[in-house]
Amino acid sequence: MSGAAWFWLNNTNNSSSTSTCDVSDKVDFGQAMLYCTVDNLGAAYLWFIMLFMAAFYVFFILKSKSRLGKTVLSVLLVVQVSLFGVLHVEYMAVKSQIENPSSI
Repeated sequence: MSGAAWFWLNNTNNSSSTSTCDVSDKVDFGQAMLYCTVDNLGAAYLWFIMLFMAAFYVFFILKSKSRLGKTVLSVLLVVQVSLFGVLHVEYMAVKSQIENPSSI
């Protein structure tokens, strides 16, 4: 594993604890980055961010007077929720692969 990958995987948790996220032997680097980031931040925190952003978009969709503005914000809302859904499904797949490697 490269030095940058090792640094990312072992320093994603900013607390003073000695816990690391070394899953490099089970998944590739991109999957490990996703897993370690979500695992260290907490999935509930990321859901809160997504819901806050969605509420932000909905608020401005309702406040917008122009049809173009409503369309653009609606597209952004759909894209954001779709990407978050894809990341969530990918995270759950990686988590399953890490916790039960014999199921592959």
